[in-house]
Amino acid sequence: MEDFKSITVTERKRRKRGKPRLKIKNPTSYKLIGQGAQGAVFKLSSDRCVKIYKNNTAASKERKAMEAGQDKAFMPKLYEAGDNYIEMEYIRGTDLIDYLEETGHFPKRLVKQILGILDDMKNIGFKRIDMRLRHLIVTKDERLKLVDHVNAYEKMKEPVRLLKDLKNEKWLKPFLKKVKKIDPQRYKKWKSMT
Repeated sequence: MEDFKSITVTERKRRKRGKPRLKIKNPTSYKLIGQGAQGAVFKLSSDRCVKIYKNNTAASKERKAMEAGQDKAFMPKLYEAGDNYIEMEYIRGTDLIDYLEETGHFPKRLVKQILGILDDMKNIGFKRIDMRLRHLIVTKDERLKLVDHVNAYEKMKEPVRLLKDLKNEKWLKPFLKKVKKIDPQRYKKWKSMT
């Protein structure tokens, strides 16, 4: 078995327009399945992946958040963590943006799950009670999993990014319409923010 620890992820010194922020050296056959500001994710097997971080601080922050949420349904399982990596559950599914585009509707059960995830984040002690649409993965049984928890302990008490993403993708009105029926107080607060 190949060693994913031979993969390196660093920040580009000079980022050219259109180029990713990260410089990745992957001497393995593990497939790159995603990358963001903090690290790159590689598929290890049908049920596991690893995120390699550009620095140890980001890895430590995400590990802390994932450990805190291991008993929550939205959190991927954490298998192993090192100084610059986290081995976790590979989530099969599609991000919420693609799901909404493909289906053409926003099911009430997914809106309820988003509200539940936000409540769970608060109960866990996360300071950032927010998420990006691209970080919400819809599984084949229509369960939501949330990935990328590096900034879970940075302040943001309202889902500003979630609402902005929904607005940009033209899904804010159908989302808020369902929130109004489920949680009128939250609807009122969020409506005033948009």
